[in-house]
Amino acid sequence: MQIEDIIPHRGRMKLVDEIIEVSEDTAITASYPNDLWPLVSGRSLSALIAVELVAQTAAVNIGMKRKKETGEGQGRGWIVGIKNAEFYISDIGLNSRLITKASVLYSQEAYSVIEGSVTAEGKLIGTVSLQVFREEFGAENQAKP
Repeated sequence: MQIEDIIPHRGRMKLVDEIIEVSEDTAITASYPNDLWPLVSGRSLSALIAVELVAQTAAVNIGMKRKKETGEGQGRGWIVGIKNAEFYISDIGLNSRLITKASVLYSQEAYSVIEGSVTAEGKLIGTVSLQVFREEFGAENQAKP
């Protein structure tokens, strides 16, 4: 299965390069930053990218689950709120292999709470807690006038 089959991101916004593991509520991915990524300055990448990496890794988990249940993997966009984020370094080298782990802690209809972390060469870059509203669920289930 291709990553593009389960997440909607394309072009320079597709940050997940490899799916390492997917379980019931957790996904682990690898990413290889390049100079086309957002938040790149010179030869380094802002650690703020951890927020998007956690969101896309969670999308891998939710997309795989959706693919098994409905046959459709990728959904539409999400509205994401950052509940909490802590960064332990400010910049990441472009030659780094980034490992992202994201777990869905709670999910009710269109709403989920996700926690994740990003590491590079064994060093913790940051931890992120997200609140997510998945539009594809909400649009299908809205009351009609």
